[in-house]
Amino acid sequence: HKGYYKFFINALSDTKSGVEITKRFKNNSTTSSRIPVMDMSGNFDMIFEYRVNVNYDLMTLFDNYDHATSSGKGLKIQLNENANNITVTADDGTTEKIMVASGIDTLNKVRIKRQSGVFKLYVNGVEKSLTNSTLAGDLNNTKNMHFFKEYNESTSTYVNNTGFYGVPIQFRFYNNVLPDSEVTKLRISKPVNTT
Repeated sequence: HKGYYKFFINALSDTKSGVEITKRFKNNSTTSSRIPVMDMSGNFDMIFEYRVNVNYDLMTLFDNYDHATSSGKGLKIQLNENANNITVTADDGTTEKIMVASGIDTLNKVRIKRQSGVFKLYVNGVEKSLTNSTLAGDLNNTKNMHFFKEYNESTSTYVNNTGFYGVPIQFRFYNNVLPDSEVTKLRISKPVNTT
């Protein structure tokens, strides 16, 4: 659901937390091989829309990176407004890839997709060059997802100096890759006012 929500996120302070979303699994499975509803084992598409009110480095949009083990798996997306870049960290339990897209001035619509093991990043509908963009492994883990601040599972605390400061408008996740024409429709669609 896309709408201009009437709340502001200020997670910059070290005493403020992010937003934790409990991970759910397909068919409510409890086995060790359970597959998350937000499945990052293959192709996927993620779309974020937000307004940022301050330039700040390491503002976390999304953190589902398992810090609790040395072979942690997952995905983390951070904005670096002062450095004009976005950092995407992906780990399949064997290989950690830190991908950076530089030369980004205005950030308010970000799309990250992985197709056939290749990550691509789009800002406001324009593809940006992403370093180290290939990682085909399974990024799924059993940890909860965190928005707007990085979370360290080893210490069960949010990481200082990683908070978001702005207004979230929408987040979308697809267990496949959308055609570019569909993403364009989402990007230019008129927001729905919420009550």
